[in-house]
Amino acid sequence: MMSEMNNKLEVIKQYKDDSKFKKRQNFHDRYSTNKYGFRNWMFDKYKICEGCKILELGCGNGIIWDEKYAELPINIELTLSDFSEGMCQLVREKHTQHKNVHIKQIDIQDIPYEDDSFDIVIANHMLYHVPDVNKAIEEVYRVLKKGGIFYASTLGTNGFQKYLNEKFREFNSSMDYFNIEN
Repeated sequence: MMSEMNNKLEVIKQYKDDSKFKKRQNFHDRYSTNKYGFRNWMFDKYKICEGCKILELGCGNGIIWDEKYAELPINIELTLSDFSEGMCQLVREKHTQHKNVHIKQIDIQDIPYEDDSFDIVIANHMLYHVPDVNKAIEEVYRVLKKGGIFYASTLGTNGFQKYLNEKFREFNSSMDYFNIEN
């Protein structure tokens, strides 16, 4: 049974613009005990090198890139994407003046790029909206170059633990690192 979190019509309605998204961002900015902020912390984790091709899926209003362009290496190519055309429009208004930034409406389950296209793929706080996570991960793997990096973060109780546990057990049945019961 599909929950509202990954029901395509509900996601379109919720993210037609960033009004609800901004409320959540403002709540976290205001009440988080970590004043450095999740966005800064996450950005610091990215290993972005000169000439890197980056795809962010589910970029929302593109806030993680606000005021970060000066920190980026030269000659990168950044594609910011979202399932919502409304979010893409907001990102176009904020970010298209930056060199080598492209904005595209994309469904993570059907990424319209050739195999081995990106050095980095980012999907933060969005995988719980995806009806077929396996298809989404396959698509990410397909468009990542060999040795590429996939950055993803999730929200909620136990986040992505169950999925990670299942995938690691497919690789090695004795692995039990992400078992929720443990």
